[in-house]
Amino acid sequence: MVLLSRLPEAIEVLRKAVMLPLYATPDKAYVNLGMALHQQGDIPGAIRAYQDALKIDPPNVPRALVYLELGRLYMQQGEDSKAREAFAQVKALDPQGTAGAEAAKMMKQLR
Repeated sequence: MVLLSRLPEAIEVLRKAVMLPLYATPDKAYVNLGMALHQQGDIPGAIRAYQDALKIDPPNVPRALVYLELGRLYMQQGEDSKAREAFAQVKALDPQGTAGAEAAKMMKQLR
């Protein structure tokens, strides 16, 4: 698969982008970095990237979506309490929306 073979290159570019002080949308770069690291199997790295995305203010990516991805990764790691916290944030930020509904569904799968 061509896309997967270019993941290391994409990760390198995204890591550089988030370090640029004048980069217009660093949280978007962090989210994309999180997705790429997840695809590559680096779950701890993906979690760090999503956490860094949440530090950007004002956000360009809806925080509910970032917390949803974080919750999924915590769940995958077996960190149910952290997953529950992340999903609670999603529900608080998007109570009537799709992300909130997805978070509620994911919470039911937790122990």
